[in-house]
Amino acid sequence: NNMSGMVDEFVDVLFYHGYDCEPWRCDGLNTTCPGLETAMANIASYKAMYPEKTMWMTELCYAVEFQNYPPNTTLCPQLPRADFEDSLQWGRMLFGDIDAGASGWIYWNYILDAAGGPWLTSPEHDNPDGNYQQPLVIVDVERDTFALTGAYYAMAHFSKRVAEGMRYVRPRWGGRSKGDVSPTRPAYRRLDSANSNVYAAHFVDNSTATHVVVLMNDRREPTDQLVTIDGASQVTVRLPPV
Repeated sequence: NNMSGMVDEFVDVLFYHGYDCEPWRCDGLNTTCPGLETAMANIASYKAMYPEKTMWMTELCYAVEFQNYPPNTTLCPQLPRADFEDSLQWGRMLFGDIDAGASGWIYWNYILDAAGGPWLTSPEHDNPDGNYQQPLVIVDVERDTFALTGAYYAMAHFSKRVAEGMRYVRPRWGGRSKGDVSPTRPAYRRLDSANSNVYAAHFVDNSTATHVVVLMNDRREPTDQLVTIDGASQVTVRLPPV
């Protein structure tokens, strides 16, 4: 109770890190975070303790120094990764964090070189030499080229359309609100047999009556999703496979 009082008085923004995948798991290029939905439920519970406070996820990346991303290339692809396939997992984390209560999401590395560096070396802080990581943009200085990563595209899927000041509104599936964020029924993901693995986030600007709906099809085939706004406007969206 004393801690809650201090937070109420002295804290405006609650920060947390998103390293909930220890370790990440890979099936070829497909990468998953096994404990993601449980972690999102824990974050939502924390938000419920301080519902009036803003929450930001302020640090996350693939990092080998804590063994959360396997350094063994027989388990997961070598970092830095220029493939697009892991964008789905970053998308799952974005949908989950936003639904759990985050209003800001910051990736740790914006630009790194083709070796995943340069890096700082500080063994006492678990930053050994060879501390290569994953950025949003990989720059190959020798070839004078760059590559945009899956994490970049996942973040752009939101940032291109969701403007500052918009308010998140939990999606409703089939007329029923899945308001309980739990490992089995997260509000951002549809779990029925017809459209399993369709993710949604709805944002509103009340001053302009603008609505933005972000959707992701986490499947290997296209699917149709009916979107209804305020019980009136409807559109059926064909979601291609990523």
